[in-house]
Amino acid sequence: MGAFVADPQAVVDLRRYFGIGLPPDMVPFTGSRFEHLAGGGDRPWIADRITGHEVSHSLDPGVAAVAAIGSWRAARNANGAAQTLSRIEQQRLHADLTPHFRCTIVANEARSTAMLRVHLEGPPGLLSHGAIEITASLRNGNPHRGDGPQLAGTPTPEEVRAHIWGPWKFSADGRDDTGRTVAPQQLAIGEWTRYGLTPTSPPLWSTTNMDDWRRDYANEPVRLSITTRSKGSEWIVPLEVPVTIEVTS
Repeated sequence: MGAFVADPQAVVDLRRYFGIGLPPDMVPFTGSRFEHLAGGGDRPWIADRITGHEVSHSLDPGVAAVAAIGSWRAARNANGAAQTLSRIEQQRLHADLTPHFRCTIVANEARSTAMLRVHLEGPPGLLSHGAIEITASLRNGNPHRGDGPQLAGTPTPEEVRAHIWGPWKFSADGRDDTGRTVAPQQLAIGEWTRYGLTPTSPPLWSTTNMDDWRRDYANEPVRLSITTRSKGSEWIVPLEVPVTIEVTS
């Protein structure tokens, strides 16, 4: 194919064959002899024909190019499939290591204080991580509070979302200003920690009194969110913990 393209006579013969640039009184020279193409040398009885062998050799570069493109696409697809499988496997391993917590809340009979105990029970795959970091926080009962439009004289959506809409808040050391979150702690599998709780109160803009507020949340669970971090991974575990009243005799 390279010799064919480089031969000057090939250009002349092809233009003559297809009638390119011919005077008006001349017609295309289809069926002409091809012995001049690529330097000639064809046997006389096949000089006027293109043989299958010649076609094959002419197509060899094109076939090689198509094969190369096919190989590149196959390699690219294989690489993409490998990346997808690797990502799926990483997600599976991350899910398998999601921490398992067992939580209890016990309040005194007057419901003036309560104690939250958080036990880290598994999974076994986290044993190799040693102590892991946990951060406990409270979720609101309705995640859509504050999503509506603000009316004149009403609290802002940020104020609504910042308030704890639930029965208890943290009173433990290291809590934030609202009592929603406590400072991180380190726990290993099989260990536990505890946090003091105190009753919440209605928001300042509300007309609900304290008795009605407590009655509304008397049988509501405490909605927790425990964020766990270890070795560059993070898990957020939502929990709903019922409150047990400690009855003294």
